[in-house]
Parts: sequence; C-alpha cells; structure tokens
Amino acid sequence: DSMLDSKLDSKLDLKLDSKLDSTVDFKLDSKLDSKLDS
Repeated sequence: DSMLDSKLDSKLDLKLDSKLDSTVDFKLDSKLDSKLDS
C-alpha cells in the first residue's frame, strides 16, 4: 500500500511541479516579450 501511495504521490508532485514550472516560464516569456515590444 505505502509503495503505491508514494508512487502516486510522486506522480502528482511531478505533475504539479511541471505545471508550476510552465506557468512561471510563461510569465517570464510574456514579460520578456512585452519588454521587447515596447
């Protein structure tokens, strides 16, 4: 049970992490873009 739980946990963590990462990337990108534009 605990093995399964920890596997699930790490998968969820990974997904959350990558979502956060991509959000941060997106924000950074759009900031850069707007700086370039102006």
